[in-house]
Amino acid sequence: MAYVRLKYSRDALRDYAQLLTRSEITKLVNEEDYSTLNYFIRTYDSSAFSSGKSYGDYYYYIYDVLRTHYGNEYVVKNEFINYGLLQLGLCSDCPAIHIFSEFRIGDVIADLALFNGHSVGIEIKTELDSPTRLCYQLDRYLKVFNSVYIMVPENCLSTYRSFAMEYQVGLISYNLQTRSFAMEMEAYQRPAPNPRQVMEVLHTSEYKEIVHSYYGIDTIEGRTDFNQFALYGEMLSKLPPNDLNSLFVSVLKKRGIPVTFFKKKRKELNQALLALHSDDVFREKLYRQLLQPISLQ
Repeated sequence: MAYVRLKYSRDALRDYAQLLTRSEITKLVNEEDYSTLNYFIRTYDSSAFSSGKSYGDYYYYIYDVLRTHYGNEYVVKNEFINYGLLQLGLCSDCPAIHIFSEFRIGDVIADLALFNGHSVGIEIKTELDSPTRLCYQLDRYLKVFNSVYIMVPENCLSTYRSFAMEYQVGLISYNLQTRSFAMEMEAYQRPAPNPRQVMEVLHTSEYKEIVHSYYGIDTIEGRTDFNQFALYGEMLSKLPPNDLNSLFVSVLKKRGIPVTFFKKKRKELNQALLALHSDDVFREKLYRQLLQPISLQ
């Protein structure tokens, strides 16, 4: 295995990060297309990866490079999935947690969302980010999740502590070199989401399921395609907060990825598989593709 060097160009790090994007992983699995991989190997690593190694070896290597020198959002999410969940215990019964990467809330996207008994939203800020939109993001998160956290590098804690205090959200620090996550401030627990915001988060089938199951009905009398959003929203808004929260978490768990999906094998790819909402068939095909020996012909 090639050693991680002390220094890499910014262009090389950005190119390595590209190999972990959804588009590149999908191209590799569905088209068996190694062209981008081969181009980067020729450009940056031909002496170390010219022969005798697999494309999986190269993925191990680029991930270690990124973890050591780049620390982008992909790496933070991946390390959290592999190590932070168990270290922090944000939800009870960790193996039963269902997780989302990039959970849409209207016009903002939560970097991570966890559902199990209650809901947790996480906004990640890396050393490459700024707090410019953080107030706006937290305002939206607080209308949906029972608890909200900001996750930041250890050396950025002073920048974000005031935001955590003002909005009563939790603050988590991380260190990618030691693969450690620490709870710096606990989040205030909110009892239930905002019904109007819930309607914007849920798919049509999901808010229908909540209303039908609570009221014991198959449909709403007088419902049409034009008025159903308003009618279901009105009925959902009348649910007791505890029931709304419980039903909201229950339907979102069905859409999320169970933590048990993530394996110790090829741990550097867990976040890519989460972002793609992939199944076991896709994952096993990806693993087989990565066993192929590197061929630069």
